[in-house]
Amino acid sequence: MPNGGGTDFGPAPLESVCYVLEGTLLFKGVDEAEPVLNAGDSVHIAAGSAKSVTNIGTTTAQMLVFLLPPQ
Repeated sequence: MPNGGGTDFGPAPLESVCYVLEGTLLFKGVDEAEPVLNAGDSVHIAAGSAKSVTNIGTTTAQMLVFLLPPQ
C-alpha cells in the first residue's frame, strides 16, 4: 500500500486478521479506536465490522490478511 493510500470505511463480510509486514498503518473502527500498527503488529476484525486502513508512514506498507469463513 503506497504512502497515503488506504481503504474506504466500510464493513467486510468475513472475519479477518491483519498482520503488518512492513510500514505503519492506521486502523479506524466503529468503536472510534484508532490503533497505529507497525511491522510485527496484528489486529483482529470481526465479520461485519466497519473499518478503514490508511498508510500513515513514509514508505510503502505491506500486510498479510487472513480471511476466516463463518462458522
